Amino acid sequence: MKDAVIVDAVRTPIGKGRATGTLAGVHPVDLHAHAIRALVDRTGIDPALIDDVISGAVGQIGEQKWQHRALGRARRRTAGVRPRGHH
Repeated sequence: MKDAVIVDAVRTPIGKGRATGTLAGVHPVDLHAHAIRALVDRTGIDPALIDDVISGAVGQIGEQKWQHRALGRARRRTAGVRPRGHH
């Protein structure tokens, strides 16, 4: 990747961080994949042109806290975005 281009920004919904919270049954990978798909749909960018996706989480807990890199790869794959040169 030679040039970095910010295409757009999206965020996921937020909910209470407890077992009865509105997003308690949604896995972090699925939540972020939804945001990535929404960005691709909204901008019309060809997913094949995406080399990388940068995302973060505020108040990371559980899997997010220790496995953020693996989650990043899983989010892209779940969203159907596979960086060029990666298999």
